[in-house]
Amino acid sequence: MKFLLNLLLCTLLLACRPSTPKIVLHIPNADYFPLKAILWKLRFTDSGWQKIRFDSTIITQQSFDWQLKHQRPFVANLTLYNAKGNIIAFTGDFIYSDAVLSAKPLANERPINIKGYENARTMAVEGGENQLFSNQDFMAKPNFMLPDSLVVIFDKGTDIPPNAAALFEKWKAYRDKIYQNTITHKNAYYTLYRLVDLTHTLRYPTIEKCYNALDPSLKNTPEGNYLLDFISNSKKMVQAGILPDLDVLDKNKKSTPFKTLLTKKYYLLDFWASWCKPCRAQFPALRSIYNTVDTNKLQFISISIDENDGNWHQALAEEKLEWPNYLQKESSVKKQLLIAYIPQNILLDENGKIVDRNIKLQNLKGFLASKGFLKN
Repeated sequence: MKFLLNLLLCTLLLACRPSTPKIVLHIPNADYFPLKAILWKLRFTDSGWQKIRFDSTIITQQSFDWQLKHQRPFVANLTLYNAKGNIIAFTGDFIYSDAVLSAKPLANERPINIKGYENARTMAVEGGENQLFSNQDFMAKPNFMLPDSLVVIFDKGTDIPPNAAALFEKWKAYRDKIYQNTITHKNAYYTLYRLVDLTHTLRYPTIEKCYNALDPSLKNTPEGNYLLDFISNSKKMVQAGILPDLDVLDKNKKSTPFKTLLTKKYYLLDFWASWCKPCRAQFPALRSIYNTVDTNKLQFISISIDENDGNWHQALAEEKLEWPNYLQKESSVKKQLLIAYIPQNILLDENGKIVDRNIKLQNLKGFLASKGFLKN
């Protein structure tokens, strides 16, 4: 009896132990071997940057298991090198979760033969949550655009303009679909990952509803904490509508409370960074619009979120922007302002209160004209 009890206890303990995630790679071409190293790139959505892990190993068989030590899901990609240090295979981004994943070269793909590559092939990852990852319709952004002002009205669900009734039904169906996807896959890391990305599209009431439906284990993650901060800061912004206190650096590295720079007129704040190609691509159009603006009524201000002062200064020298420019490096301020992506803009009224945000560039001139901000 004692033996049976001990056996039962061991079985229960083993059953409760978390399984070790692993990747199974299949590389059919024997010319690739031996492999020299595997380069892992791990991307966590809360930080926006990549953690890189490099592991050296010698692999002399066509199929092998490589045990990962990471105990939580993440978005990753990997690159395989041979003994010469050349790339022989690589994947796109995939979801690494607690499952066996099989990475195989894509069918009918011609190998890449250039410097640094040696018969390199792209590898497709299968298994785990990657059926969701490969489903382009799962938790996707809407295939239609809405002005932020309409999104606010639609989220309230009341006083819908008659000419927007059909669009409201379309938006409502989209939000319901996102919520149903969340409920159906509430345990999937990729659901959480997509919700973080959808903070660029959906306002906090929908995000909060989806967040509450997630499995508790997903909430206690950096991505879960990101969503919680987004919801909390959104509520504060909606209730107060006041720009949070922030200090900015000018070109001479002098720190100044931003509110002291504001006078009694409207301001369009443009948030950007030197490394953001879409941000810099819109500067010619912004410059053209700025030349039509009555700066006695409205002023443009660009605020870079660069972490490197030198990169910011170099970009300023290249862009030659005609309006005031400042630097703000604190990540906490980005969260307070709900800046999860760039380019992004915020319109302040004469009292420094937020009255609009994310005005689309293609609509900006018409919007400013409707407010009487352009020169006569």
